[in-house]
Amino acid sequence: MILVGAGGDLLAPTTAYARAIFVGLIPIEMVPSVGNMLNCAGNPQLSLQMNLLTLFSFLLLEPLLIWLGLGIGGAGLALALANTIGTLYGFYLLASGRAAVRFELRYLRPDWPMIGRILRIAVPGIAQRGLPNLANTILMRLMATYGVAPLAAFSLFGRAAMLLLIPAGGLSGAMPAMVGQNLGAGQPRRAARAATAIATMATGIAALLLGLLVLWAEPALRLFTGDPQTIAVGVAAMGVLALYRVLMTLGMALDGALTGAGDTVSPMVVNIIALWLVQLPVAWFLAMYLGWQADGIWWALVVGMAVQAGLLVARFRQGRWQAVRI
Repeated sequence: MILVGAGGDLLAPTTAYARAIFVGLIPIEMVPSVGNMLNCAGNPQLSLQMNLLTLFSFLLLEPLLIWLGLGIGGAGLALALANTIGTLYGFYLLASGRAAVRFELRYLRPDWPMIGRILRIAVPGIAQRGLPNLANTILMRLMATYGVAPLAAFSLFGRAAMLLLIPAGGLSGAMPAMVGQNLGAGQPRRAARAATAIATMATGIAALLLGLLVLWAEPALRLFTGDPQTIAVGVAAMGVLALYRVLMTLGMALDGALTGAGDTVSPMVVNIIALWLVQLPVAWFLAMYLGWQADGIWWALVVGMAVQAGLLVARFRQGRWQAVRI
């Protein structure tokens, strides 16, 4: 936590929260993993059940654990426990036969050819997931040099945007299943039409809802904090951050289309270019060299995400993903 910029009064609660999250990291990752299995198998209603159970468990546990005096660490523990409950329910769905895909004892042995096929797809995905996380950690460290207010404002914007973008996220979440199942059915054109429609709708919804958030930025931030400095920074940055999240929504949708087709290398390469060769250098140049401070970081996010979205659009329009063989 010290390496990423936590210090002073922030260090103790941040460390407590991180410890709780690390303890529950496996179930926190398993809930979306099992959800993706259910979605791609054609059972989104079961994925919804699992996610709702996780959500309601969290809504019950978080205030309870904080009330018991566990503070921020209790909030992290509530997240870990809620995802554990959701994971166990997801395993029940997969083992009980209620889903189109299921666990069977006869398959609980190493299948090396299948493991090899999975790894050929998964390894680029692992890099694609890990490299952006590392890049964002470096970005947060740079942001921390400008005080608590920018970090808090960015975090609160993320919370508000996450709630508003649930419809767009739901559409994007359907992308891998739509593309994969249509390609599996020998319908590449239909897969392309579905991907284009989903990406357009998700991006349009994100633009509309985030535009409303920009209009009511101050009241929205006051729902989360009463700190005047954090609110002032958040209101000033809201328009730029909203543009960043709109571009991110488009990128995530097209990422899902390529991944659903089995092309995990292209999104990995695009992420490396956009985040490491563009976003981080631009953030340093604007924030440190030109002296824009936190404003430079906001604009670097936009530039990096614009490059990422543009490259993914170009890759998608090439159409090579329609011929990938798994």
